[in-house]
Amino acid sequence: MDPTILSFSVAGVVLALGFIGDYFFRKYRIPDVLILIFIGLLIGPIFHIVNPSIFSGALSQIFIALALVMILFNCGLNLNLNRVFEESPRAFTLASLGVFFSILFTSIFMKYVMGWKWIYGILFGTVIGGSSSSIIIPLISRTKTPSKIKTLLSLESAFTDVLIIILGITFLRLVISKDVSAIYEASKEITAAFSIGAVFGLLIGLLWIKVLKYISWDQYQDIFTIAILLLFYAISELLGGSGAMFALFFGLVLGNGISIARFFRMKDIVPASSIMKRFQSEITFFVRTFFFVYMGMLFSFMEYNLIIVGTIISFILLFGRWISVKIISFRDKLIKKYSGLITGMLSRGLAAAVVAQMVFSSGIKYSTSFPDLTLTVIMITVIISAIISSIHG
Repeated sequence: MDPTILSFSVAGVVLALGFIGDYFFRKYRIPDVLILIFIGLLIGPIFHIVNPSIFSGALSQIFIALALVMILFNCGLNLNLNRVFEESPRAFTLASLGVFFSILFTSIFMKYVMGWKWIYGILFGTVIGGSSSSIIIPLISRTKTPSKIKTLLSLESAFTDVLIIILGITFLRLVISKDVSAIYEASKEITAAFSIGAVFGLLIGLLWIKVLKYISWDQYQDIFTIAILLLFYAISELLGGSGAMFALFFGLVLGNGISIARFFRMKDIVPASSIMKRFQSEITFFVRTFFFVYMGMLFSFMEYNLIIVGTIISFILLFGRWISVKIISFRDKLIKKYSGLITGMLSRGLAAAVVAQMVFSSGIKYSTSFPDLTLTVIMITVIISAIISSIHG
């Protein structure tokens, strides 16, 4: 078959099945992530319809960067600052504890059971350290639980998406630097990059909510906004800043334009519309669908030990989350009542997959193990969360 026809056929089938999977997720709580990964397994390592090596090199790097930008921009765009400030302390505590115990227990396991050096275990613990908002929020929205619990889990998963990407990039850069004496200098560079990216995102965001006033009538304003996002992501990186932090803060300003404009005493601004948020969610759906299929294509059935290890680690993560929930439920009867549900909402997802692919592309030691381990953890934790949510449905 002609390669172009084959490519278009596969892409069409993948997108259609991605839509159907999302429908089943919303209606029956059958996680579409599992369906997408399974599609990748079928067209990759099982039937060899598509060779994943065609996505290697520069194309793979572009795909990873695009997924990273879209995740963080979408996170910022959909975070409500007022709600975050009012209700985030406990959610951020849960997110921080969850990431901490994930890194702690995973690194201990990888060190003493798998024989990895501490730094690689810490890196892997970071990659799989947080729950996924794209999975948790739809799951929890369909359970019969109080709004306080839904808000707690929604905010926590949004926080961990950001934490995992930022910490993952940080630890990966530290591992790549290799020289222990360079860690301090590398830490300073990373801090500076994040600060530059955040400030740059804030400034461009403030400027853009003013510009939107003059182009709000145009049907292509959303595409123009994506163009500005990609352009200034590149400029931020060229200036030594973090493009990831730029994307997050740019989205945060656009999604909370009215509150931020009031704080800076700005007038005549236009915040992100519901249409823009819907358009961005569709772009994220497109990237997310192909990314999980791509991850499934990279899965190797030859590494049975990694599948076993990933399964064990998933239950180690469950134990760590149980401890985290125990801590935050202290003197809170409602959280204590729903502690089983909160504990079970540990699904890993797109953020973990993206950072794992970044590690894979870096070529560091053990990098080839990261995709299989991460995919296994994603699949097992998604199944756990789906079962727990169905019990509380």
